[in-house]
This record gives sequence, C-alpha cells and structure tokens, in this order.
Amino acid sequence: MLFIKPSWLGHFDERNEAKAIFSVHISPDGSRLASGGFDSKVKIWSTKAILEENSNEPKQLCSMSIHTGVVTTVRFSPNGKYLASGSDDRIIIIWQIDPMGHNLGKMLGSNETNVENWRSFRRLIGHDNDIQDLAWIHDNSILVSVGLDSAIIVWHGSTFEKLKKIDAHQSHVKGITFDPVGKYFATESDDRTVKIWRTSDYSLEKTVSKPFKNSPSTTYFRRPSWSPDGSHIAGANAMNGPVSSVAVIERGTWTSLINLIGHEGAVEEDNKIMTIIACGGQDRTLSIWNTMNPRPILVTQEIAEKSIGDLCWSPDGLSLFLCSYDGSIEKLLSKYGHGRHGAVLPESTAQLELEAKTNEAEANAHVKRMEDLMGGIEPVKMDCTSSEAKSEISNKEIESTTCTEKHQTTPTSKDFQTNATLSSASSNIIYKSIQQKVSITKDGKKRLAPQLLSNLSDAPISNPLPESHLQTSLKEQSPAQTLDLSEPSYALPKGGIRSLIIGNKRKNRPEENEEQHPSQKKGKMKQTNDQAKIDVPEFIRPAVICPSTSVSQIRLGVPKVISFLSMLVNVTNNTLNVRNGTGERKPTRITVANKGNVLWTEFLPKAVLLLAGNTLFWAVGCEDGTIIIWSPHGRRLFPSIVLESSPCFLECQGPFLMCITSIGLLHVWNVVLESSPHPPVSLAPILDAAVSQSSELKSAPSIVSASINSVGQVIITLSDGDGFTYNAAMYSWLRISESWWAVGSQYWDSSGFKGASGKSGIITMLERRTDDEIMKLGRGRFLQKIVKSAMLLEGYEGFETSNRLSSAAILHSPDEYKTILNVYTRKIAEENMKDKLEELCMYLLGPILDDPYITWKPKVAGLDKRELLKEILITIGKQREVQRITTKYIEALEELNKSTDISTT
Repeated sequence: MLFIKPSWLGHFDERNEAKAIFSVHISPDGSRLASGGFDSKVKIWSTKAILEENSNEPKQLCSMSIHTGVVTTVRFSPNGKYLASGSDDRIIIIWQIDPMGHNLGKMLGSNETNVENWRSFRRLIGHDNDIQDLAWIHDNSILVSVGLDSAIIVWHGSTFEKLKKIDAHQSHVKGITFDPVGKYFATESDDRTVKIWRTSDYSLEKTVSKPFKNSPSTTYFRRPSWSPDGSHIAGANAMNGPVSSVAVIERGTWTSLINLIGHEGAVEEDNKIMTIIACGGQDRTLSIWNTMNPRPILVTQEIAEKSIGDLCWSPDGLSLFLCSYDGSIEKLLSKYGHGRHGAVLPESTAQLELEAKTNEAEANAHVKRMEDLMGGIEPVKMDCTSSEAKSEISNKEIESTTCTEKHQTTPTSKDFQTNATLSSASSNIIYKSIQQKVSITKDGKKRLAPQLLSNLSDAPISNPLPESHLQTSLKEQSPAQTLDLSEPSYALPKGGIRSLIIGNKRKNRPEENEEQHPSQKKGKMKQTNDQAKIDVPEFIRPAVICPSTSVSQIRLGVPKVISFLSMLVNVTNNTLNVRNGTGERKPTRITVANKGNVLWTEFLPKAVLLLAGNTLFWAVGCEDGTIIIWSPHGRRLFPSIVLESSPCFLECQGPFLMCITSIGLLHVWNVVLESSPHPPVSLAPILDAAVSQSSELKSAPSIVSASINSVGQVIITLSDGDGFTYNAAMYSWLRISESWWAVGSQYWDSSGFKGASGKSGIITMLERRTDDEIMKLGRGRFLQKIVKSAMLLEGYEGFETSNRLSSAAILHSPDEYKTILNVYTRKIAEENMKDKLEELCMYLLGPILDDPYITWKPKVAGLDKRELLKEILITIGKQREVQRITTKYIEALEELNKSTDISTT
C-alpha cells in the first residue's frame, strides 16, 4: 500500500494554516476530487496531479466559496453532471460546470486560480439545522439529504424540488447510503438505529438497532456504506461489547452477524467494495479489511494528526482517499505483489442490476427444479407381500406373485427377424442353491473355486404373449413419447445389422462367392402366436437377395421372411397385422384392426419384411425392394415405390418415412407433401469406407439403431459408439457423438443436460447408446487407463460442449440447445475466454441495422437468438471478469427493444 500526501493538497487560510476537512468525494470518471471543509469552501482537485508528482496538470481545478458555514458533505452525481454540497448554513448547493468558463485566472478577492468554472445551479432550502450527509441514487433521479434536525428530505434529481420529508428518527441523522440498485436507502442516526427505506414509496422497510446499543453519540458523523454488490451494509459506530466496531448488515434479513473490530474510538465512516472495507475513526486509525479473513489486512495508526472525517474509493477500486480534521487529504494506492490477483469489482450500476437479475433467475430456476422434481405426486410404494405369496413359499422355491413389472428384453438369437418375440416377466422363478468347490492348498489353506453367476439359476420360464400385447408394452415405454424421434426397432439382432464394405481405394470387382448375409445362420427363433397356438415356424425362409448386392460397395444384412408381423399405434389403438404367404397362389394378407374389429384388408403377391406406421399412414417394406404406403383407412397414397434392393430399416415419425436398403442407401420421403428432402444417400462415409484400403470385403461397424425425427433428420448409431446425422442442406454426414468425447469430459452423458421439461434429449440418448456400445466392445479398461491423462487436457470439456451445441442446432432440439448453450456460456465466461464470448454474443445478437448484403437467421433450433442472448447474459451476470462484454450487449438489447417499440407505434 502506497501513501501519497502532497503538501499542497488541503484547505488553507490566508496565513497558510490548515483547516479541517469534513468530506471528500471522487467523480465517476475518477478525474476530479471534491472536498469541503471548515473554511466554508468547496474545492475540486485533479486526481492525476495527486498521483504524478511532476505532472504539468493543474492541481486545483476550482474553489467555490458561496456557503456561509462549514461545508460538511460533498457528493458528485453518478453521471458527473452535478456536485452537491451541504453545510451547517442549512443550505444545499447544486454545482454545475460551465463548459465555456475555462482558465478564468484569479477570482476577485482571492489568490486562488480557477481552471474550471463551477457555478451555483440550484440552492435547496428545507432543513432546520446542519446538513450532515447527502446521497444520490444510481440513476440521478433523486437526491436525499439528512441533518441534525432529524429530518430526511428527498429531492428531485433534475428539477430539485422537494418530493418528501421524513421525520422518523428520534435524534440527529448523520449518515445516508443508497442501495447500488436503487431499491433501498439506509440512514443512520444518533438514536442508535439504522433504518432501511424503500425508494418506491419512501416507506420504512426495517429498523436495525441491536448492533448499535450503547454506541457513543460523540461522533460528528455516522456514515454507513452499501457494498457494490448490494448484499451488505457496513454500519459505522457499532459496538461489540465495550469495543467500537463496524456492523455488517445482511440484505434481506437485515441482521448483523459480523462485526469488524479494530478501533479504540468511534468509527466515523466506512466504505465497502466487494470484500474490501476501509474504516476510519476518531482514533486516527485507518483499517482495511477483507471479509474473508478474521483480521484486518492493513492497520495504520496515526495516519493523520486528528480524526478521520471521510473516505472514498476511486472508481477502479485501487485508490482510497481520506480527509482529516487536521486539514489534510491523503491517497492510498494499492499495489499487488507479483502473481497476485485482486477481486474483480463492478464497474457500473448496469453490472449490479444484471447481477440482481442473475440472482433472481437462479432462485426461480431452483424453485422450478424443485417443483419439477416433486411434481405434486406422492411416491408410490409397491406392496410386495400378499397372503398368496406367504402361503406358497417352500424350500428352495420362491414364487413371485404380486410384484410384476413390465420387462423389455432384447432378442439374443443371431437370426435377424423383423418382429422380435419378447415375453413378459416370468411368473415362476426357481433359484438353485449354490454349491461351491473347496480345495486345500499345500500350506493347509482353504480356497473356494469361483462360480459363474449366470449359471447359478435357471432361465425364467415364460409364456409367450400375443404380438399385439408385446407391441403395446413396448410403445408405452418407448423413448418416442419423450423424444421427437421414431422408436428404435426391437427386431434387431444382437449387435445390430452387420455390414460388409469394400474400401474406396480399389476398382469395383464383384466377388462371385460372397457371403450374402453374415447373420443368415441356422437357428430356431422364438415362437409368436395369437391366443390359439399355431404350429408354424417363426420364419419361413431367408429373403431373396437382390443381384445388385453382389457388386455393391456396401452389403447390409437383410431381414428374414417371418410368418407373422404386427404393430400397434397407441393413439388410435389400430393394429397392423401381416401374415406372409408363399407366393401368388397364397398371397400375403395385410389387415388393420381396432380392438378385434377388422377395418380393412389387402393382399400382396410378395413377402413383407418390415412395418412402419403412425396416425398419418401405414407402410410396409417388401422382399423385392418395394415400399407400399396406405392411408389410415386403407387407400394407397402412391403406387409402389421401387428401390434398388431389399429394405433393412423402415422407420417413420410424423410425415416422414425412412428406409435403408441392403446396399447401404438411405431414402427419406415426406409422405404428406409427396417429396423428399434430399436424394438417396450412401452410408459408405460413416462405415469407414473412406479409410479402408482393402480390396476385399471386410467387416464394418454394425448399425445398431436408425431413427428419424419429425423434421426428417436421420440419426444412426453404429456398434463402435459413433452417432451420425445427415444434413440435407449441406449434403453431408455429420458425426454428433463419438466414443472419444466419452473420455475425460465431465459433461458427457450428464444429467445436467436435461431440457427444460426435465426429460433427456436426443443428444443425451445418443451418448448413452455410445456408452452401451463401448462397454459391449470391452473397451472399459482401456478408457480407464487414458481417462486421467485426458482430463489434464485444458479446455477438453469446452470443445466437447461446443460440439454438443452445434449438434443440438442441427437436430432441431430446442430444449437441449438452450441447456447446453447456458453451460457452454458459463464455461467460457469462467475461464475468461472473452473472444469466444464476444463471438457468441455477436452471433446471437445479429446485425443492429438491416443490411441486404448480410444473411442472418433470427432463429436457431426454433428459438429466437436474441431471447437466448438475453438469457445467457443473465446466466453469466455474476462473472465480473467479462462484465464489459455483458453490459455492452445488455445495452444493445435494450436499444433494439426501444427501436422496435418505436417502429411498432
């Protein structure tokens, strides 16, 4: 801490004797320092001349001597336009600089030279006794004065007419301070109370008296100070037992749990900025506190010859000015040591208002989250005991009778079928006793042989359910109800659809004796039937492979021809049933029924492999590579769509229908508009065809899921954990999820990325699929080895989060985009990445003026960009390191709103 005490800085009479100074205040731009003292003068000094000893700057800018009594307080207005001074002559004078009056020379009857001309703009008369303190509100709208007449007077900030006079204190009022946001102001009096007032109606909010009991009344002033963040008031001249102290009053509760002790005499004034408090008292001691520490960080004794009268911080928070009754003014300049970082202070009231909005938004978000978690639903307790269960418990047998749950099982057969046969939870489960083998080693120790857990109990014995019952259960638990995505196919074999590829760096040589489908292995499938058992095989035969497959670069597994297929649409309770025939003499029968009532029937001379449907249409994929689409009531919407090979996937969502064929071509149609968002697309890029250099067929990652959302966006997940989508506008595949991001990123598959509705989104679902595939590949140990080193990569999470953000925009997932945007913005703000934050804000704000040469989309993922900008600025409102960016864009949004209002009116 550097102390600067120029000999020329003070109030002196004609005999050059120093006169007491009672108040100092610095202008908002930090260029001027005003002082008022016993000589009835108000003086304005150049702060640059105080700091620079050999500066050519004029030291004293102006001296005003209109007051007829001692000047007790001086205060600049927040905009720097006015200077208010109060005196024991009971008059407040509002000073205003005259821009035309510069270098006026010596004033009449005075030896002092005025560089600036500050003229008396208004004289405010209203107090009946000495004026002790003044304070402006942050927006200059009102000025409040207090005095020894126990009155509080509120003046208009522009016209300076008297608005309100408050007589609530029982003794002299000696100090006033404003809440930085302007919601409250606090006054301190010799009646040993601090009163909190509302600025909206000037009514009393709270009276705080406990910390000030038995405090002395011998001080000239009791000037409190409100912290710049608005959370605390530092009350001067409090008592902690027999010792004078500073009471720190908490906002909202208005209680004082902290006392700063360090003075032997009454504390005259204190001023708090962030966590730093400066206190000066009658004991001529200045103490500076950091509220994070129990002891002061600086104590200076006998810094002046007489009591300290007033303190003020410079706008940058690095300099402290104090005045004393000995007629001196001192400046304390803080100097941080090497490598130390100081606290970041608010630079404007706009930053404080933004922080207040941030606190309010966080509180509302917390309340909403609790409401979402509770939901007003009482937890349901499942009763797993019944008289029947108790009576049927026997030795080594336990029969489950009451706790029946809907289980969803995945087909484990290697044979690929379109409709997998699933069963409900078993009604009888028999657990065998465990018999372990004990062996004795040479040293006489016993060892137990390990047992395979999967062999310790028999598989549950289950009864097959009708296919329609199965589909109903699956659809009730399907992610399609929570995501804008077609439900995954439950007919896939274990490991997904296998694929074979030929590298791009070779000539296309079709092989003669290639294996048509790796999954075409012999095996018996589980049986599906209706209420009456039908003694027929589950599948009839393998599908006939199109000849074009043998010369294709990609070859996907083709479903087998199954005897019976069925699917249910929950909304209408309509069921599509297909019973495949053997040819033209025994055609395939297609029926749609509702609760057993047949709505319509049609016959096809070909076998059906796949089904899809919703409330808009029904569709089937046939063995010969044709797609047939009907309306809900059985009218053919199109002639048969003829494809190049047999279908492997057939999914629908909303008006869109998706099909992937056995040679790896993706087709998407808008059934309602009778159009397609893009031409057929090959899956070769995502199946590693570009990196393969083999001229022979080689195994490629399997397709474990393929879905489509209501805007026609296709999402495919592979067995290596990667997830892809096709961007129709760019005619390119985009990787939106990969196993690499699962290593070391704290945001991967995070529950914190749930949308506003509290449900997981598409990206979170894809990341969970990636996790599942990584574990299936047995890569868990490998990832554990490299996770520590990956966590050390600086900014790793930020890169993954930005990838998630762009993926949410591509997938038109508004809830996820908003959530990820908040997380990403908070991350770059905490790491002080100002360039990235500035770029993001500019992207969301867009052009201020209409420019025909600039193409700007006002929405992203269906959300308004400027509303998103407003939300993220509130999210990072507490990050003062980037306050110059946040306040700039807050002001820009306000100006845009004003211009919009004007244009609409």
